[in-house]
Amino acid sequence: RSLILQLRPLTAEDTRAVVQRAIDDPRGLGRAVAVAPEAVDLLVQLAAGDARRALTALEVAAEAAQAA
Repeated sequence: RSLILQLRPLTAEDTRAVVQRAIDDPRGLGRAVAVAPEAVDLLVQLAAGDARRALTALEVAAEAAQAA
């Protein structure tokens, strides 16, 4: 048996909300890293409606910033 799910891309506003929540929430970055609005815009653009892609890029960027 198979279950086929067709996922639709998130809107830019929804993707931005997911990223902002990850930045603000203690279970996410908990504001441990300052993220410029322009950086959030870039993450939203690069994610192309995929929240997982946006969150992965945010995590990589945060780790790189903390290592610097």
